[in-house]
Amino acid sequence: MQIRGQEIPIAATMVGAYPRPSWLQGRIFGSRETPLYTSMSTRVAYEDAVRLCCYDQIEAGLDVLTDGLQYEDWEAEGYQYDALWHLFTEMLGGYSRWGAPNEYHKYSNYYVQECTGPIKWVRPAYQGVVDAVKRATDKPFKIGFLGPTQLSILTRDLHYNDQKAVAMDLAAAMNEEIKYLRDTFGLEAVQIVDVAVHYQSDQWLTEATNRALEGLDDMLKFWHVCYGSVEGQPDVAENRVADVISYFADCNFDVLSHELANRDYSEVASFKNFPSDRILCAGVIDDHNIIVESPEKVADGIRRVLEVIPADRLMVAPDCGLALFPRTVSRAKLNALGEGARIVRAEL
Repeated sequence: MQIRGQEIPIAATMVGAYPRPSWLQGRIFGSRETPLYTSMSTRVAYEDAVRLCCYDQIEAGLDVLTDGLQYEDWEAEGYQYDALWHLFTEMLGGYSRWGAPNEYHKYSNYYVQECTGPIKWVRPAYQGVVDAVKRATDKPFKIGFLGPTQLSILTRDLHYNDQKAVAMDLAAAMNEEIKYLRDTFGLEAVQIVDVAVHYQSDQWLTEATNRALEGLDDMLKFWHVCYGSVEGQPDVAENRVADVISYFADCNFDVLSHELANRDYSEVASFKNFPSDRILCAGVIDDHNIIVESPEKVADGIRRVLEVIPADRLMVAPDCGLALFPRTVSRAKLNALGEGARIVRAEL
């Protein structure tokens, strides 16, 4: 694939989350009516954490970096997804900053925000994220958004009485946010994270995803189809690629990020029908297993994927985020990823 005009076969990246340093604690960003950062000392600590996260990725030889979701409160057991689920919507007009607990027991630690009026983009939510990564590195990087369909599921709708309407207005606000970050800070790549396709594949899900990515043809657009990982436990146990492969052809993304290692590559054959104009970012590092893969094992996994996807249309990454491991384990897994990619690249 091409990254900044350079052809890189089997490029490597990270899906998103990475452990925070022990000295970075609590909430980083404010909300709609407050300053961007909770304090200046918090900003300094956060930017230092992003710098370390980028350093680990560069040392591992990754080609597209991420911010590592260093604004997420991973050390608070049972509450890791609070900022991931609420950061964007807390900055929007039409949303409350509170709500009742999630009715689904597995997610009862998280409150469900209420939509009380028309959803509109008011101020940037991820300005601090992009700024911190640009201060840390000049390498290509992406930032991740929980997709509009997923956010609509996590919303208690008291205004529209229509989930599609919620998702479409969330998508429009997200599109405005991404364009602002591109035009103001030069953001080159974005990643949508969504698990909704596993549960329902109505046409409006495609419409909402495409609306969020509309007019971004000059950016590299990732879509991470997440299987869920609360406390390391997946939400979706069954294999679904064969059932939803046609959905991918209708979505306006460049790179599909999908886990394979955790499922022992059992879904590889289903990607024979993957759209020929798209890039597959194959998960070759198991984010549910604390044992660090050897570079040779990673290389073997990459070779299995190469049986159905050519090297110029293949990226590699961990299955999902690495934040739930000790930092030493996550760093070792990243190094195995980079070295495994280099082994196979040398064989081409």
